Amino acid sequence: MAHQSPAPDLPESQRADQSDDPSLPQGGRAEDDDPRVTAGSPKPWLLIALVVLAVFVVAFVGAIIWGVVRLA
Repeated sequence: MAHQSPAPDLPESQRADQSDDPSLPQGGRAEDDDPRVTAGSPKPWLLIALVVLAVFVVAFVGAIIWGVVRLA
């Protein structure tokens, strides 16, 4: 009793992720059939954010260089 886990539902959730439920396709893990869908879904937003950030950085550095050259 002293070694009981504080969250008894955690092993059940881990077992549910690895279960082979015949009622669900592919043993209940249909979302893992195409790893590009799960792993790649936030990447277009990350790419867009990085491109926008790069454009702002280039514009800011360009404005500083243009201002320094114009003052010189």
